[in-house]
Amino acid sequence: MCDWFTFYPDHDAKVLRIDVNIQNLLETQPYDYDETDEFCTEILLPIVKDVRTTCIANGYMQEFSVDLKDIDVLLLRPTVLSRIIWNVYDATKDEPEDLIKSFEVVNANKIFRSIYRVTSKLLPSYIVNLITVS
Repeated sequence: MCDWFTFYPDHDAKVLRIDVNIQNLLETQPYDYDETDEFCTEILLPIVKDVRTTCIANGYMQEFSVDLKDIDVLLLRPTVLSRIIWNVYDATKDEPEDLIKSFEVVNANKIFRSIYRVTSKLLPSYIVNLITVS
């Protein structure tokens, strides 16, 4: 699928834990708005659709985890992140809101927290309420 996702299904709890390898994402992130749309259309959104369809069909919820330990968040392009978030939201806005159980970001520094505060304004409140940053 994509080298910056690792999937851990818990069949007993009916949860799919998805770890995001942020370093791989930063190294391969699109450069500008147009590249971001192309990346989302050709790579990311088909993965998101497959995962969401599988989870819905099997009654699974999703838990996301991102570990920022030793990550240079200055490599993150806020406009790219914002566009990725928007494209994923736009593609999934009509699906069940309760499919995502949690989204955890650990080892966040001040720079990431600042970027998150700005980009979180683009997200619907139910997603913002699922995200914990520590």
